[in-house]
Amino acid sequence: MFTLSEIAFYTCLTLHMGTLFLQLISDGSKPHILVPRNIQLVTIGGIAVFTFLPVLRVILAVICGLILTMGWGSHAASVVEGRGFITHSLHVLSLSLWIGILIVVAWFSKGNANWLCFLA
Repeated sequence: MFTLSEIAFYTCLTLHMGTLFLQLISDGSKPHILVPRNIQLVTIGGIAVFTFLPVLRVILAVICGLILTMGWGSHAASVVEGRGFITHSLHVLSLSLWIGILIVVAWFSKGNANWLCFLA
Protein backbone atom coordinates (compact mmCIF):
# COMPACT_ATOMS: atom_id res chain seq x y z
CA MET A 1 0.00 0.00 0.00
CA PHE A 2 1.41 3.36 -1.03
CA THR A 3 1.14 6.35 1.20
CA LEU A 4 1.25 9.95 0.08
CA SER A 5 4.83 10.27 1.32
CA GLU A 6 5.89 7.33 -0.88
CA ILE A 7 4.18 8.82 -3.93
CA ALA A 8 5.87 12.18 -3.27
CA PHE A 9 9.23 10.44 -2.70
CA TYR A 10 9.07 8.53 -5.99
CA THR A 11 7.96 11.65 -7.84
CA CYS A 12 10.93 13.63 -6.49
CA LEU A 13 13.30 10.74 -7.15
CA THR A 14 12.22 10.23 -10.75
CA LEU A 15 12.37 13.95 -11.55
CA HIS A 16 15.83 14.24 -10.01
CA MET A 17 17.21 11.10 -11.67
CA GLY A 18 15.76 12.14 -15.03
CA THR A 19 17.36 15.57 -14.74
CA LEU A 20 20.74 14.07 -13.80
CA PHE A 21 20.65 11.51 -16.61
CA LEU A 22 19.70 14.09 -19.24
CA GLN A 23 22.75 16.17 -18.25
CA LEU A 24 24.94 13.26 -19.41
CA ILE A 25 23.56 13.43 -22.97
CA SER A 26 25.14 15.97 -25.31
CA ASP A 27 23.09 19.02 -26.26
CA GLY A 28 23.01 18.00 -29.93
CA SER A 29 21.34 14.67 -29.09
CA LYS A 30 18.41 15.96 -27.02
CA PRO A 31 15.85 18.75 -27.16
CA HIS A 32 16.60 21.99 -25.31
CA ILE A 33 15.65 21.30 -21.69
CA LEU A 34 15.83 23.83 -18.88
CA VAL A 35 14.93 22.51 -15.44
CA PRO A 36 14.89 25.45 -13.00
CA ARG A 37 17.43 25.25 -10.18
CA ASN A 38 14.73 25.62 -7.51
CA ILE A 39 12.92 22.53 -8.83
CA GLN A 40 16.16 20.57 -8.63
CA LEU A 41 16.67 21.72 -5.04
CA VAL A 42 13.06 20.92 -4.12
CA THR A 43 13.42 17.39 -5.50
CA ILE A 44 16.60 16.84 -3.48
CA GLY A 45 14.92 18.16 -0.33
CA GLY A 46 11.80 16.11 -1.10
CA ILE A 47 13.86 12.93 -1.37
CA ALA A 48 15.33 13.58 2.08
CA VAL A 49 12.05 14.57 3.75
CA PHE A 50 9.81 11.93 2.20
CA THR A 51 12.33 9.19 2.89
CA PHE A 52 12.40 10.19 6.56
CA LEU A 53 8.59 10.23 7.09
CA PRO A 54 8.17 6.42 7.27
CA VAL A 55 11.12 6.27 9.69
CA LEU A 56 9.47 8.95 11.83
CA ARG A 57 6.23 6.96 11.82
CA VAL A 58 8.07 3.89 13.15
CA ILE A 59 9.87 5.95 15.81
CA LEU A 60 6.59 7.45 17.02
CA ALA A 61 4.95 4.00 17.09
CA VAL A 62 7.81 2.62 19.21
CA ILE A 63 7.62 5.55 21.65
CA CYS A 64 3.85 5.18 21.92
CA GLY A 65 4.27 1.43 22.45
CA LEU A 66 6.80 2.01 25.23
CA ILE A 67 4.53 4.46 27.03
CA LEU A 68 1.56 2.09 26.77
CA THR A 69 3.69 -0.85 27.91
CA MET A 70 4.77 1.09 30.96
CA GLY A 71 1.13 1.91 31.68
CA TRP A 72 0.07 -1.72 31.22
CA GLY A 73 2.77 -3.06 33.53
CA SER A 74 2.27 -0.47 36.25
CA HIS A 75 1.04 -1.04 39.77
CA ALA A 76 -1.98 1.19 39.07
CA ALA A 77 -3.03 -1.03 36.15
CA SER A 78 -2.80 -4.15 38.27
CA VAL A 79 -4.99 -2.64 40.99
CA VAL A 80 -7.64 -0.77 38.98
CA GLU A 81 -7.16 -2.41 35.52
CA GLY A 82 -8.43 -0.14 32.71
CA ARG A 83 -8.59 3.11 34.63
CA GLY A 84 -5.16 2.49 36.18
CA PHE A 85 -3.70 1.69 32.76
CA ILE A 86 -5.05 4.90 31.24
CA THR A 87 -4.06 7.16 34.14
CA HIS A 88 -0.56 5.74 34.43
CA SER A 89 -0.01 5.93 30.66
CA LEU A 90 -1.12 9.58 30.66
CA HIS A 91 1.09 10.21 33.69
CA VAL A 92 4.17 8.75 31.94
CA LEU A 93 3.39 10.72 28.77
CA SER A 94 2.94 14.04 30.58
CA LEU A 95 6.00 13.44 32.77
CA SER A 96 8.14 12.63 29.71
CA LEU A 97 6.98 15.75 27.90
CA TRP A 98 7.46 18.09 30.85
CA ILE A 99 10.85 16.74 31.97
CA GLY A 100 12.02 16.69 28.33
CA ILE A 101 11.10 20.36 27.93
CA LEU A 102 12.86 21.28 31.16
CA ILE A 103 16.03 19.40 30.21
CA VAL A 104 16.19 20.98 26.76
CA VAL A 105 15.62 24.48 28.17
CA ALA A 106 18.15 23.96 30.98
CA TRP A 107 20.88 22.55 28.77
CA PHE A 108 20.48 24.51 25.56
CA SER A 109 19.06 27.96 26.40
CA LYS A 110 21.28 30.92 25.59
CA GLY A 111 20.95 33.92 27.87
CA ASN A 112 18.00 34.78 30.09
CA ALA A 113 15.70 36.49 27.59
CA ASN A 114 12.00 35.48 27.81
CA TRP A 115 12.48 33.47 31.02
CA LEU A 116 9.54 35.12 32.77
CA CYS A 117 7.24 34.39 29.80
CA PHE A 118 8.40 30.78 29.80
CA LEU A 119 7.92 30.33 33.53
CA ALA A 120 4.50 31.99 33.65
